[in-house]
This record gives sequence, C-alpha cells and structure tokens, in this order.
Amino acid sequence: MKKIFLSLIFLITLISCSAKDANLLDSSNIPANFKKTANGVYLQAEDPNVFKKYRAFHVNPINIYQNDKGRLVIPTDIEVTRLAMKFREQIIRDLGSRYTPFDQPARDVAIIDIKVVDIWSSRTIEAIRPGIIFPNNLGGGATMEASFYDTVSKAKVATVWDSRPGKRQGFFSGLTKWGNTEEAFKEWSILLKKSIRSSAY
Repeated sequence: MKKIFLSLIFLITLISCSAKDANLLDSSNIPANFKKTANGVYLQAEDPNVFKKYRAFHVNPINIYQNDKGRLVIPTDIEVTRLAMKFREQIIRDLGSRYTPFDQPARDVAIIDIKVVDIWSSRTIEAIRPGIIFPNNLGGGATMEASFYDTVSKAKVATVWDSRPGKRQGFFSGLTKWGNTEEAFKEWSILLKKSIRSSAY
C-alpha cells in the first residue's frame, strides 16, 4: 500500500509543475493599467481614492466561478453557494451603516459586484490539479475580482483584483475544509472597510 501511495505521488509529480502559490493570481496576467496598492491588491481606477467619495454601497449577490479543470475533487454546489453567501454577509456586516439594500440610482451610492474566480480548500487532496501539488503551503484561499459601479452614471469607477491564501487568525482557525478560504474573504472585507473610510470617519 505504501509503495502504491508513493508511486501515485511520483506520477502526480511527473505530470505537474510544482510552484509556490501556483494557484494564486499570476501578476504577469494582470493588465498594465492595474497597479499594486500598499495593501497588496491590484487596483484599476482613475482616482485611487474613489471609494471615499461614496456614502453608501450596495453589494450584489456574489458569484463564485470555480476552476475545476484537472481537480481530483470538485466543490459541491452547496459548498459554493454557502461560501458566496457568507462572503457577502461578511462584507455587509463590515460596511455597517454604509451598506444600502437598494440598488436604484442615487447620488454618492455605488454598487459592488464581486466575482470569485477560483477557490481552493485547506484539504490538500482536494486542491491538487495539474501544476499544483501542495498548494499555498497546505492552506485554502481564493482569487477575486471586484468591480465598483456608480449607480447614477452606471459607469465602472474601479476594479480590484487579488488572490491570497487565508491566514490563520487563531489556533482553531483554518482547520476546517473552507476555513482558510473564509479567512481570505474576511481579509478582503476588512480591506474594503478601510478603503472607504473617509477623513470624516
């Protein structure tokens, strides 16, 4: 049995190209007009402080488009739906009074449209795919694109790209299947909260 297991690992090694954080967003694929911010995320916006101009934000339902190609285990629809709902709820909580349930045109109100383009769990066997053997030092995470639209003009005012493994915030965090992925969502939500904080707050 041990020999079979070692042979399987060797076979995966032959068909895969192991690289640190190989399933993180490759910065070389980001368009030139995206600039890396001090927080480590990539931003496309004419005004880096555009978020501070809005008094309220509506958060669209979040979509998760998982990259299942070559995966040994694919996340279930229930898992994906649950993660999307938890991510949205986290953002709404962190926005607090700056969140509005209304998406109608209104002055100084923006819509946040988030697409999670990849997720990977904390369980190594479920994250294995061609090109990745031990992803993110055995931690889960996600890759995301967030677009911000002005509700009056309908124009896209900013786009944010980021990809990260979730960091453990305590002894028991990140131990569940999607624990690290949820931690990555929390980090994004906190960054959003900080980015919209104006001098008046």
